[in-house]
Amino acid sequence: MNVNSWPTILVCSPLDSVNITGLAATTQYAFRIRTNCGPCNELLVANLSDWSPITTFTTPAVRELEEMPIAQNEVSVYPNPNRGNFVIDIESIENQNVSIRMVDVTGREVINQTTVAEKGHNSLPIELNDYASGVYMLQLTISGEVKVIKVVVE
Repeated sequence: MNVNSWPTILVCSPLDSVNITGLAATTQYAFRIRTNCGPCNELLVANLSDWSPITTFTTPAVRELEEMPIAQNEVSVYPNPNRGNFVIDIESIENQNVSIRMVDVTGREVINQTTVAEKGHNSLPIELNDYASGVYMLQLTISGEVKVIKVVVE
């Protein structure tokens, strides 16, 4: 990890943050920061603090923006938000395999199972009793089409 090749991003008052886009899924990234104690438009070494320790993070495996609608199947989740127990409702146009995958915001997989949705109405109860409150991404794959739903556990 050659920190000397890292890009420098200057954030000046009144801003106190920066958004970085285009990050790849399930990829580890690192960053460090330091303070410029002089005018924002001057990066003089004498005005710069020491670098913070390097911090790393890994992007999640699933992003809400990767959603592709399922044209012929209707899918809903309720209640949402919930307390760890919820139902996935699927109106299926035919008997078909359904892959259910759920990850937390760190990308850690909490559910990975396959079931069969029969033609018509299907209710699939899900229990997350041993998992923390937070935001989870539920990914359903039905006949090669993917639906991603944000699920909030309170």
